[in-house]
Order: sequence, then structure tokens, then C-alpha cells
Amino acid sequence: MLTSVILCVAHIGWSQADYPWLRNGDQLYVNKAYKDAETAYRKALEEEKQPKTSFNLGNTVYRQNRLPEAVEQYENAISTTKNNDIKADAWYNLGNAHYQNNEYEKSVEAYKESLKLRPADEDAKKNLIKVPVMHGTIPHDQWAKEGAAKVLIKPAAHGTGVIAGGSMRAVLESAGVTDVLAKSLGSANPHNVIKATFKALALLREPVGVAKTRSLGLKKVFNG
Repeated sequence: MLTSVILCVAHIGWSQADYPWLRNGDQLYVNKAYKDAETAYRKALEEEKQPKTSFNLGNTVYRQNRLPEAVEQYENAISTTKNNDIKADAWYNLGNAHYQNNEYEKSVEAYKESLKLRPADEDAKKNLIKVPVMHGTIPHDQWAKEGAAKVLIKPAAHGTGVIAGGSMRAVLESAGVTDVLAKSLGSANPHNVIKATFKALALLREPVGVAKTRSLGLKKVFNG
């Protein structure tokens, strides 16, 4: 399984009158005043450490692109709450933070943990795609593009390894591919190369599915 690039950050609102700093933080967050919301949530944590507060603080620093701090706060929420809804949201947002930080394997695992707690979560499902890996490699050649970046991935014999540049290699290895030939053909912008690699993996099809769709035998699918 592999992450895609549809990232939606969950946020938990507060309505209790007993938590003025939390209510203030929520209002500021909704108004996109993330720095001020962060201050409010930190003051709330000084008064009482709550998993929801850590979670929402994680969101404010995530929005400010301070990803390691966001990861820390989401992990705090996960480890201190017994509420499965909070835990599911925290795992989901943790997956987003790992993805944005190019930590793809950690991102996949976080989305899986979120889905264990909330199997019907469509956002988390959209952030995972199934990659058909056969004997460590992919079933067919596939190219894709994102902006000016173009990538080509090709099956390889056992023992070849992942022959790819750094950003492509990280994505391919996170999908469980151990033998593949991959090449970036366009722009070297790593963000676009990563997205193009995701697209190429998402376009891969299992031979059995192709055979059924085209009413062909498997031998014909493999040999053309």
C-alpha cells in the first residue's frame, strides 16, 4: 500500500465554556490566525494537559509547516487519549505530517492505524492506494507526469534492486518494490517527481484484471 497526495487535516472543535483558551484557539484557527491559535493552545496546555489540546496544537504548527513539532503533538494525543475518535484523527493527521516530511513508510503506517480505528474513513482510504507488486517488481512499464516532471518505471529481474533517484526510490521502496528500473525524464523538482511517481504506481494494473477487462489470456497479456 502507498500514500497518495490527498491530504485533509482533521480538527477537533471545543464548545465547553470551562475552557476559554481552547475556545479562543479554535476561533483563531478557523480564522487562519495560526500563530495566535498556537499561543492560545499552549496556554490551555499550561492549565491542563488534554489530548484534544495537543491534537489541535499539532494542527496549528502543521499549518505553519513545522512538521516535527506537529508529529510530536499528534503522538502526544495518541499516547494520552482513550477516545478512539481523537486517536483516529491524530493517526490520520500524523500520516499527513509524515507524508509532507517525505517519510512515506511512516505515513502509510499512520493511515493504516487510523483506518483500524475508523474503517469507514473515506479520507484515509483515499490516502492509500494498492500497488500490485509481483515477485518484488511491478507488472508492466508505466509512465506518468506531474507539471514538468515525467517518470518512467519498468519491471526488473530479481536481484536488480531499486534503480532510481533518491526521491523516486523512497516512494518505490515504501510501496514494497524491491526490483525496478525507474527514470526521471523531465524536471528534477523533487516534489513533482514524487507526485509523478505516485501517479505511475496508481496506474499499475494487475495482469488478471487486464485479462478479464480485455477478454484475453494471461499469456497474451504478458507477451503482448
